[in-house]
Amino acid sequence: MRARFRVNATDLTDEDYAQATGEAKAFLNKTLDTAKYGKAELDIGFRKVGSRDDADLVFSRCPSNGCFDENGSRAAALGQTGGNVVTFDFGIIERGRGTPAHELMHNFGFWHSFNNKNGITSYSEKRSLQPNELERLIDAYKQIL
Repeated sequence: MRARFRVNATDLTDEDYAQATGEAKAFLNKTLDTAKYGKAELDIGFRKVGSRDDADLVFSRCPSNGCFDENGSRAAALGQTGGNVVTFDFGIIERGRGTPAHELMHNFGFWHSFNNKNGITSYSEKRSLQPNELERLIDAYKQIL
């Protein structure tokens, strides 16, 4: 599955944009052997655009007081129902935990997975894209085409 997204990132420095998209690609662009599709490939790319109106996704920086929900935990993406705004707390991204990929999965409509302990949508320190997540992502993507 190849997907290209037009991204408006006027809130981010070029360095932060490169870091976010680079880490998302590193975690998501994989070929995995899935039960449903056999060998399946995910190839996600980003192209910067100047206007929010021309964008598929809007990358934004968290406000100065941070990205927190009512429980005080970090909520680095807004729009877990498939919205197009992805807000990053760059303190988390710098840890290299796949935060951009995790937040993009929320943007594609995925919720946190609690039964997939190392999946990209988990809270794990060692998360990575799992074959079952790739299958779900391909299914979700096919529905919107």
